[in-house]
Amino acid sequence: MRKGIFNIAFWILAFAAFVIPAKAAEPYLIHRFNPDGIGVHHNITTILQDSKGYIWVGTQEGLYRYDGNECIKMDIPINNPGYLTIKDLCEDANHDIWIASASGLTRFDSSLNEIVTFQSPEFESAAHVTKLVRTSNDAMYISARDNGVYCIDTRTYECTQIRLNGLDWYYSSSISAADDGTIYILARDKGVYVLRTFDKGVANPLSSKKYAPFHKFPGIENMEYYNGKLIAGVADETFIYQISTGETMIKSWSDVNDALKFSDGTIALATSSGLVFTDTNFNVIRHYTEENADMYALNDKSIRTVCKDHEGNLWVGTVHEGVYVLYKNTAEINYFYPASKSLKVSQRVRSIMEDPEGIIWLGSENGGLTRYDSSTGELKKIHLPIKTENILGLNVQGPYLWVGSYSFTDPLVRVDRRTMKMETFPDFARCVYHIEPYAKDTLMLSNRNGISFIDLSSGRPKEFFLPELEKVRTGQLISAPDSSVWTGGRNAPLFNVKHGIVRRVEEYFPEGTENLNMISTPGVRPLMFDSKNNLWVVILNRGVARLDFESEEIRVYSSLLQIDGGMFCAAAEDRDGDIWITSSDGILVLNPETGVSFFFDGGDGMMSGRFREFSLCMSSDGIMYAGMYDGMISFNPELLKKTIPNSPEIVLTGAHILGNLGDKFQFLDMSRGRIILAHNQNSLQIGVSDMTYSKPKRTALQYKIDELGNTWAPVDQGKITLSGLSVGDYTLRVRSRMIDGSFCNNEIVKEIVIKPHVLASLPALVVYVLLFAAILTFVAKFTRRKSVLAARDAARRESERFEAQRQKQYYASKVEFLMNIAHEIRTPLTLIKGPIDDLIQRYSSSSNKDLLSDLQVIGRNSNKLSQLLDELLDFKKINSTGYELKLADYNINDLVQMVFDRFHRAAKNKGLRYELHLPSEPLLCRVDKIAMDKILTNLLANAMKYSASEVKLTLSRQQDTFKVILENDGAIVPLDSRERIFRPFERSVDINSVEMGTGIGLYVSRNFAELQDGTLQMDEDMEINRFILSIPIAESPEPDADSLSQLPYLDIPQSRRSIFIVEDNDDMREFMMRQLSSTYHVVAARNGREALDILDRCTNSLPDIIISDVMMPEMDGLQLCREIKSNQSTRHITFIILSALADDTSKLQGLQYGADAYMIKPFSIKELLVVIQNQLNLRDAIAESEGGNSEVGEQSTHEHIIKVIKIVDEYVQQHLDDEALNVEKLAEVACVSVSSLFKKMKSTIGVSPNEFILISRLKKATDLLKDESLSIEQVSIKTGFRSHAYFSTCFKKQFGMSPSAYRERIGKK
Repeated sequence: MRKGIFNIAFWILAFAAFVIPAKAAEPYLIHRFNPDGIGVHHNITTILQDSKGYIWVGTQEGLYRYDGNECIKMDIPINNPGYLTIKDLCEDANHDIWIASASGLTRFDSSLNEIVTFQSPEFESAAHVTKLVRTSNDAMYISARDNGVYCIDTRTYECTQIRLNGLDWYYSSSISAADDGTIYILARDKGVYVLRTFDKGVANPLSSKKYAPFHKFPGIENMEYYNGKLIAGVADETFIYQISTGETMIKSWSDVNDALKFSDGTIALATSSGLVFTDTNFNVIRHYTEENADMYALNDKSIRTVCKDHEGNLWVGTVHEGVYVLYKNTAEINYFYPASKSLKVSQRVRSIMEDPEGIIWLGSENGGLTRYDSSTGELKKIHLPIKTENILGLNVQGPYLWVGSYSFTDPLVRVDRRTMKMETFPDFARCVYHIEPYAKDTLMLSNRNGISFIDLSSGRPKEFFLPELEKVRTGQLISAPDSSVWTGGRNAPLFNVKHGIVRRVEEYFPEGTENLNMISTPGVRPLMFDSKNNLWVVILNRGVARLDFESEEIRVYSSLLQIDGGMFCAAAEDRDGDIWITSSDGILVLNPETGVSFFFDGGDGMMSGRFREFSLCMSSDGIMYAGMYDGMISFNPELLKKTIPNSPEIVLTGAHILGNLGDKFQFLDMSRGRIILAHNQNSLQIGVSDMTYSKPKRTALQYKIDELGNTWAPVDQGKITLSGLSVGDYTLRVRSRMIDGSFCNNEIVKEIVIKPHVLASLPALVVYVLLFAAILTFVAKFTRRKSVLAARDAARRESERFEAQRQKQYYASKVEFLMNIAHEIRTPLTLIKGPIDDLIQRYSSSSNKDLLSDLQVIGRNSNKLSQLLDELLDFKKINSTGYELKLADYNINDLVQMVFDRFHRAAKNKGLRYELHLPSEPLLCRVDKIAMDKILTNLLANAMKYSASEVKLTLSRQQDTFKVILENDGAIVPLDSRERIFRPFERSVDINSVEMGTGIGLYVSRNFAELQDGTLQMDEDMEINRFILSIPIAESPEPDADSLSQLPYLDIPQSRRSIFIVEDNDDMREFMMRQLSSTYHVVAARNGREALDILDRCTNSLPDIIISDVMMPEMDGLQLCREIKSNQSTRHITFIILSALADDTSKLQGLQYGADAYMIKPFSIKELLVVIQNQLNLRDAIAESEGGNSEVGEQSTHEHIIKVIKIVDEYVQQHLDDEALNVEKLAEVACVSVSSLFKKMKSTIGVSPNEFILISRLKKATDLLKDESLSIEQVSIKTGFRSHAYFSTCFKKQFGMSPSAYRERIGKK
């Protein structure tokens, strides 16, 4: 018996625990303010919104300004940063912001857009200012603690100190103002004084009976006036003092820090025990404090300040948690969540159903079944006779509520809503997800086993299946007006079930219907039927679609994808026909006809957290209920739609002059019609905001510059960046774009003027014209005066010019004479050198040693004479056409050793101590070998001439330079001559030396050094002659992979070949015929004309090779070469030029005329034989590749080479970005060997395959560098260089500048 009574009592108490009376929606929805800027997250002291819409936040660390996008810290000019605590803020009639701080009084001047310090003889600039009060007559009252109270006229900035009657000094704790301008002053330990407008700067005390509370609590730091009462708090009490009667009301709130009056008479008090809302009699309406463990609580009860913005939202500053914003709950949004003390429901509300009586039934995954009566506010949990609390599906049929659960034993429960009698069906389908009516007396269930049906026609419900639906797992079930059911899901297509017949959605629309393919695949889930019998579905990753079966149209709202990625949960229709759709982060409303939508999220009062699938219900009384993972919300959709804002006002907040002020933000005066900037302020960043704080996600700002194009660009985080504007006028337009894509009617226009430099302005141009006219006048007078002097000087200048020209011509004629002599000497010298070399070889083993010695003396002197001729020719090239370097990688150790060894015998014969010092490691550098040889040879030759007993040569490396130091102990060159000896034809003569030189060796050597960016000089040591050669070390781009292909071919063919010699010098012609006739059949001619006549007569026995001199009578060798190569029948003949013209220009000209090889007199007969044999081998290889027909091969040689080079060029251009591109790949593509490809390219275009690849890459790089969007590293990758550093090195060697310097140069053009 007792046990039964106890059970009854328990259930009564449990029932009572969940019965909650009806209540109105909360007036505010609380969200913490969390901007990107630092400093506003704790120690808030005061908050103000100014007339322009900015939110100003004062903290203990400084002052911040927020424009809806960016929170920036303001620079306050103070002497001691440690006293930066902001105490109070106030705006005057000029829209200036007055700033009270612990270090004094400052003011944000809106006309200057900067903060300035207030200075007055009457005011202590370093005073500790605690409070500001503005009255209607433009007076600003300042409470400054030890300095008392001051009054400042904000129009004239005249400052007056307020005296307290009967006191010489007082400590001002606080001040407050009444509506009529009366000022109440709280003086510590002295009570309250009142200053009326007619008191002329002297405040009088209240009568003694009226300020007793203020004497009782001397620690009061703040006092507020409200409706004839003074409010102050201290410790744990707040008293409200009635001024007229002296009555005091005590409240249990501590430290009233701020008060906010509302137009309806209510007041909000910021206290140390929370935010308190009271009526006019100070009865508490609402008390927000951290002790309220619900959604309407603040996480900090220590409130310092409260401010109301233009939208009616409250900004609350706290000590520990920063700033909270209390948004107005105009849509009557209610929260139902587990932590609520009032509207408490469980988490994860999955299903919501309204019965015919208006009762709302809730099913949650972990809280079972709940019944909510909205008319009474009764919220009660219903205990079901099953073991699980996980309720999945609900459906009302007549008096019964059908409940589906996640249960394997009792998945289905029927509840009689009148008697609350419950019945379970353990034998039915396991885990019922959804329940929908199907036909008459039949329910359709979505469950773990697929889709099943419940027959309710008999007394006991029975379950049955359709074969085609068994094991089909779908999502939501939606009843159609025709008693059928639609379903679908992630893995099942959208289909309909009616009268036992299953039909896919595509059967309801004609083939080819627009968007039909989008809804015919798995992943389409039904949402609801609207009042027009249209089916709404969500398409995975495609948006939402409306299926109109009557008009057979399918409309897809794909624009909704930009809202939360299209992850939609549930849908319902309101009384206006608008469709409400929940998503994972908010809820949107859609006008189905216009397609215009609007999104509501946490900023609109939507409870934080995700909405649940299938959980949205529109009740009969017009309230929408939405289930969430953290409970449920309800709201009035009609009221929520009214919160959609009109076009917000757009404000330009400031400007940042880029590259001029660093990170400092400059506040330009945006109130003016134009922004006028100097020519060097043409890159700027403009801040822009729509000054809306309640709906931060509703709008997106866009801008464009009319003069720069018609494209609207998005404003990035409240900033518009304009870079490199030219001088001129610009029109900036800014507008708001709603989230649905529509545009607000709030476009603003701002003119931006970039003024020209003062030297290019209109006044400057006027000055220029006047100055130019004055200069013309002066020049005219000066010219007339100077004409006489000019006539006198003309003769003298002409005489001097003539003499200088004569000297120049004389010098040139001497040089030309020397060069002609050198050319004339080369041919006889060759006739001497050739036979001598032959005789030396012939008598090398002879017993006649004296004869051999004499021949060797002749050979050495002929070589020396040849070197002197080379010096003269080098001198000419340097002074006229210029010397072209041929750079390659060499081991400098080897070059120095080679030249050193060349003079070893001379040093030994002269008895000199001859030393060489080389570094232990190889010293690799990219140099011109011939130039280096000439430099070292000249230096050592001079040393051999003039040294007495010692010559020392030293090679060393110093950082990025190698140095060659040559020392000799000959006669010391005087200091004043050490630079002169590097001039042409200047020599330092040792009187004991019998050897004389040309006087151009050192001049040529220094020029060769400077061509390689080096130096050659003597130092100032007077103990020894020391020459120092310095050359920068430059590494080769890559090793030469073609060295093997450059070896000469020495195979001698079996049959005799014919050689045609064309030479006007009889001795030279006879000598060459004698040397070649032992190997080849030789024919000769005296000039080019005679050679052509011989060839015309011998068309059937053309020579294999023609060897021709250049300078000949009647027809020279170059003209002969052109004639041979232009004739189809003779163009295949190999043509070798043999000339005394050794400069590069002559070589290039000969090769351009078609010569196959170019040799310089004097020459070695061995070298000539090797060149002839190589040319014959090349002809044989080409003939063999052409099918063995020698004649065909000879005639097609040139075309074949050109074809090969074209193939190589095309392949290289297509694969420049391939780092692995090499000569082997090119040879494979061209179907030739590596060595053959090298010869073809080297002989035809003058570069090896590797050099060709490198040059092609660098040429492509110059084109890519013009594209500013590509970085230097990207260019190096696109041109196939293995590293950025290697690319820069190659580029600089080729063009003399780095890639970045090249880009900068072409950018300035």
